[in-house]
Amino acid sequence: MDARIETIRRSAALALLVLAGGCAHFRVAPENVSSATLQEERHVRIAGWGVQEPLITPTNCQGLGMATVMITIRPRDTFIAIATLGIVRPAVVEWTCAKERNGGGQ
Repeated sequence: MDARIETIRRSAALALLVLAGGCAHFRVAPENVSSATLQEERHVRIAGWGVQEPLITPTNCQGLGMATVMITIRPRDTFIAIATLGIVRPAVVEWTCAKERNGGGQ
């Protein structure tokens, strides 16, 4: 009976560690580039340990490039990755598009 209680305690502690980890945000934003659009986002899933990576084509940027890109990994996403042994890894990708440069790209 004591071994069973200890297993339950360890499982609960592991679950709390995963869920209490909070969100992880990774932002890429070059200097001197201003956003021209509202932030867009896509929920994506990486499958098979990266074998099937999502390709996001931001149609709202109209060839001007991106001003910022942010990837967010939530506690729920981490739980899904652990539960599937890394086969599925959800994340949220957010971006804004760059303003057109004045003076012919200078």
